[in-house]
Amino acid sequence: MSDETRTSGSVRWLRVVVSNGLLAVLLFGGAGTFAWTAGWLVLALTWASGAVGALTLARHPRGDAAAPRLETSRAGSAIPWVSLMIWAIAGWQANAAGIPEAGAGSAAGFVLAAIAAGWNNWAMASNPRYSGSAPMSGQDVLDAGPYSWTRHPGAAGVAGHAWGIALALGGGWALAPAAVVSGLAAAAAIDEEARLREAEPRYGAYAERVRARFVPGLF
Repeated sequence: MSDETRTSGSVRWLRVVVSNGLLAVLLFGGAGTFAWTAGWLVLALTWASGAVGALTLARHPRGDAAAPRLETSRAGSAIPWVSLMIWAIAGWQANAAGIPEAGAGSAAGFVLAAIAAGWNNWAMASNPRYSGSAPMSGQDVLDAGPYSWTRHPGAAGVAGHAWGIALALGGGWALAPAAVVSGLAAAAAIDEEARLREAEPRYGAYAERVRARFVPGLF
């Protein structure tokens, strides 16, 4: 293992630890209490997903460094920052109106977030050019894994995860930034696809084979 690969792996793990620590501060700091079971469950899911993602990306060191990749769009770069607002608003709501009771909506959100995280990590495992900082960046023309069903599984995973987290944490105003994340993910994917069609002659044929952009059978 080269020094560059070790450094890349260390930075990736540091990003996971710092970002998830920030989520805990936003959620429980905003709520003013640690006594929030659903909050801990959602946070544990996010931590686990981040760890699996870091391990998966470590299997593709050349995808991080040597492989050519498209520059991340402004929409893609904004996704992590808007996603933080889901956690901050959920914490504020819990402080203002009390910890939301766990119900069918919260359970459905947790399941959606788990499925979306698994889908996103499957895309990472299938794509050696997948970027951990911007899930829609650096996509090669692939037919493997979820790329055989949809052209932008990373965008779909990011959007689904955002909606799931917001619902699991009580919904309400936290759904607003989730909607924004979905829009940004779609915009970033569409922008990337336009540039891929110009840069990669094989992409047109791939798009003909895989008709769904985000969700198989829907759109």
